[in-house]
Amino acid sequence: MRRSALVAAVVGLAAAMQVAPASGSTTSAAWPLVRMDAANTADNPAESTITAANVHALRPQWVRRDATYTAPVLAGAGVVFGDCGGRLCALSASTGKAEWFASVVSSAQALSAGRLFSYRYFPGEVVALNANSGHWLWTRKLDQVGQVMTLTAPGNGFAYAGGDDGRLYALDVVTGKIRWTFSDPNDTGANGGEGYTQGSFPALSNGVLYVGANHDQSLYALDARTGQVKWHVIVNALNAFRPTVSKGLVLLGGNASATGYPNLIAYSIQRCATGPCVPAWSKHIDNDRALSPIAVANGIGYTIASQRAPAPPGSSDPPGTLYAFRVSDGTLLWKAPAAYAYSSPTVAGNVVYIGTSSGRVEAFAAGGCGAATCHRLWGSYVAGPRVQMDQITVVNGQLLTGGFGLYAFHLQPVGTTPPAAPSPPTSVSASLSNMCDAVDVSWRAPAQSGPYPVVSYTVVANDGIHRQDEDVYSGTMTDRIINLQRGRTYTFSFYARSAAGTSRAAVSNAVVPACTPSAPNDAQATAGNGTAHVTWSPPADNGGAPLTKYTVNTPNGIVEVPPNQTYADITGLTNGATYTFTVRAWNQVGYGPGAQTNTVTPG
Repeated sequence: MRRSALVAAVVGLAAAMQVAPASGSTTSAAWPLVRMDAANTADNPAESTITAANVHALRPQWVRRDATYTAPVLAGAGVVFGDCGGRLCALSASTGKAEWFASVVSSAQALSAGRLFSYRYFPGEVVALNANSGHWLWTRKLDQVGQVMTLTAPGNGFAYAGGDDGRLYALDVVTGKIRWTFSDPNDTGANGGEGYTQGSFPALSNGVLYVGANHDQSLYALDARTGQVKWHVIVNALNAFRPTVSKGLVLLGGNASATGYPNLIAYSIQRCATGPCVPAWSKHIDNDRALSPIAVANGIGYTIASQRAPAPPGSSDPPGTLYAFRVSDGTLLWKAPAAYAYSSPTVAGNVVYIGTSSGRVEAFAAGGCGAATCHRLWGSYVAGPRVQMDQITVVNGQLLTGGFGLYAFHLQPVGTTPPAAPSPPTSVSASLSNMCDAVDVSWRAPAQSGPYPVVSYTVVANDGIHRQDEDVYSGTMTDRIINLQRGRTYTFSFYARSAAGTSRAAVSNAVVPACTPSAPNDAQATAGNGTAHVTWSPPADNGGAPLTKYTVNTPNGIVEVPPNQTYADITGLTNGATYTFTVRAWNQVGYGPGAQTNTVTPG
């Protein structure tokens, strides 16, 4: 099935940046880092307004359509920092109204000690701003860097930036001065010895910075103030560059490159610092699929096995699965179907939140599932074909997430009427395409969109036996639905979606997918006196639609024959001349290839 999608060309790590308070400190009033804290746990344990008992009542609060793929962070004063039309902006958390803009081309940022850290991709500069006013405090061009890839400033007086030269830079948060750099000393090959740590999203715990190096999928423990290597291990984990630290362990979600190969790994910090660095435990979960960066809350880790792209033909794997496991030993506790999961999890108030590649934000209970499969508690669509990695923030009774826009959700006030979903799409239609198994569909926008803009459409093909859904994120409001069964009658239901909900269906006319028939078989001609008798057999394939006629091409024009007749008598020929004839079969789509007869000479 083909998806029509406006897919933003955003690299997940390049769109993620982080600044943290001192490791281990959290507050309900702020979400200062993309992953909440310096240890990358993505957990807000102080959230008590939105819980598993009332998360179903989350409703849209406001939408900023000029924000694009931003990873929001939140200050204690109720200010959201994000990307508004390619500029860094400060927004009121309660209304979404802009308080200031800064011309920093970056879709991610972080907070520390009243400073807001951002970066400019080109010319590879890190920028520090006053969080209250947006005024620039300093800029720092990184050495040999054309583009800044990641940024984090975990509250120990340093900001850490990854550049496209493969190095990790430590910057003084007050002056911006480069204090030290690190590159993977084991990389002396394809990356020119520069190291390959620019994609790393470090985690900080007790003065140690845990940094991933992509080229050999290894993990380094560095002194956070000097950059000196404390220990190093090759982990063969796809997400070694996005570690999480919890309870003395470094947790990594990897990629199962072979059946049975571990893809969930934990290293003991103490053991690796004092002796051979081997996994404290490792698990293989889900076949051949990468796991997301790990969120941790109350001793439980959460990770998502995302869909293989593309899934193998005939695969029975679900499109995505959310797993909960015990951090201490990796024991799997429960799992939940996470349709086309794309983001890494966020945890707050005993609720786990994820984003999907179909543009949904979904919530699951963080506990109480036991060995059973957990069911989704809440979900809502936002604009865009996916919710990017690390783009769900939950704090102060508010959920913020980015897609094609920045969306804020809060609990619906008691006694208020829920916002209206859009009315159904209009002018819906379906028609045959030039493909045998496809139908072209079109529609127009709903007459009423409700208080929130339409973010996507769903077209459902139904032949009374099978149902096939397709999500569409295109402003053209057309699509081609493929992989249909020829000869079956389909109708198509169209739905409009906004953050407020999904419309009722608008149903199209009926269409029978078909293509042109194959060539007739056994075309033969027998000569007579100024005539020829042409015969044939029906084509092996009628294209999925009944034949409407046959045609025979002759020197004197085209002779049409009804579909239940397989011969034609051709007159007006010249004795002694030679002739061949071409027979074609027709159906409602058109005519198929011709079958040519033998050569005959009337006489």
